[in-house]
Amino acid sequence: MSILGAMINSPVELKLAYLSHILGPDFQSFKSFIEECNQKLLRNFRFIIKVIDIDRESVLPYLLSSGSSIDLMIITNFNVDRLSNYLHPVDEVINVKSFHNNVLEPISLDGKTYGIPLHVSFPVLIYDKALVHAPPATWKDVFSLGRNFSKKCNPGSPTEYAIAVYSLHGRHSGIVFESIYSSLGGRVNYSPGQRLFNDKSCLEEALKTYITLLNDGLIFPDSPYFEYSSLNQAFDGGLFPMMIQWNIGVFHLLKSSNKALGVAPIPSKSGSEPVCVGYVHAIGVSKNSKKLELALKFLEYAQSSEFCRGFAQIGGFPPLQHINFESTPLLSELRIFSNHFRGCFSGNQANELYEMISLYLDGFLKGNLTIERAVESLSMIKIPKKYI
Repeated sequence: MSILGAMINSPVELKLAYLSHILGPDFQSFKSFIEECNQKLLRNFRFIIKVIDIDRESVLPYLLSSGSSIDLMIITNFNVDRLSNYLHPVDEVINVKSFHNNVLEPISLDGKTYGIPLHVSFPVLIYDKALVHAPPATWKDVFSLGRNFSKKCNPGSPTEYAIAVYSLHGRHSGIVFESIYSSLGGRVNYSPGQRLFNDKSCLEEALKTYITLLNDGLIFPDSPYFEYSSLNQAFDGGLFPMMIQWNIGVFHLLKSSNKALGVAPIPSKSGSEPVCVGYVHAIGVSKNSKKLELALKFLEYAQSSEFCRGFAQIGGFPPLQHINFESTPLLSELRIFSNHFRGCFSGNQANELYEMISLYLDGFLKGNLTIERAVESLSMIKIPKKYI
């Protein structure tokens, strides 16, 4: 008898490990949302989901290798390589063709996909429409427009600074830097053993972009010390009319701010396409789970319009092709995602790699590294070899 048949008269609990620190819906919001979903899951399938707070991806391999009773878990670009030995390849049992193609590659290894994409995090340009009537498409436009909004350049400016760029030390600022570098035409190589950044001139141009913003008084100088929520507060308080921020910031601003918000791709340079490098949050199924049939039922439900629309209401960005985002705040994000998103590196030690980028960027922004030393250090970063 199947698990569904055997348990039809009593609900079964599936444990889902949720990563509380990712730039997506926070743990409490996600937990409350799942509790609402549980009513339907219990009624239709006789099982419920219990959400467990996991603070770091690095904890999951140890839990799974020790035979943990976790059934489902959030996987990302940063842990899929180490978790793949403990996960069921979901594309062998579920049709994943309904997802946008650019979100499957980051959670796939050796031709197998290890989760269904749930949410995508990527940086965007957020601006105040009351002040910025047309978003700058290039960094040259940022410099030109920005001088109108910097007290240093224009004493009559309605704002103190023109722009903020998310650059708090940590992997997320490393990804933002790769987005800026790539939008300036820089090439990357994700092959094991190869150097990540293949263009020193674009590395120098990316760093000089920060220098120009600082020297001209255009950038909020405390950007390296502000988490995304603090940047949102400074933006909402009128300190600057534009910022390069993570897309989850759009959701929180729409909830808390009275400003008319605009969302655009990261500025590029003339002749180059904007690139918004980001990462995927997906739901994977543990090989340890003794409730595989029910876990797969949940993955099917998580692809439904009902689930995705509810998830979007708490800040999620479900990357399914059949979801209609017309007349919703996600429409602008969808256009940017469809045209400009690229998944960041997702192999062995991906987290450490982006932490290293951030370390050199942070040293440069705080005056501890010259531009020559920063370019040389960044150009020496190599993609780690495969995890064994």
